[in-house]
Amino acid sequence: MNEMSKILMEIPAVSLISIGVSGKAYLRGDAIKVISFARQNIVPVLGGDVYYKSRSDNDIHITHDNWFCNRDKFESLKDYVERSCDVAEHFIINYICKNGFDPIFRIVLAEEWLTT
Repeated sequence: MNEMSKILMEIPAVSLISIGVSGKAYLRGDAIKVISFARQNIVPVLGGDVYYKSRSDNDIHITHDNWFCNRDKFESLKDYVERSCDVAEHFIINYICKNGFDPIFRIVLAEEWLTT
């Protein structure tokens, strides 16, 4: 595990294994920390999915809401990272979960940048 992956592991997260999804999801404030980490380390945010934890039984449910950000044909890596982080941050900050539940966000980072 490289240094960047270790830093990401320190951000509190909710495992999605119980619903058959590998990876973790983050509460809104922690999701913004992940986006800030990506921006600072020049790691594109490819997109993400939204889940919520039921208050009655603590089960995780998918909302079927998501976002994505593809790299434009002639876009530099730096510009793509900035734009992808802006798109993710805007989506996360402005997302309103139905029924008043607190959303949790699974963020997909470009892993090839995390392993170098």
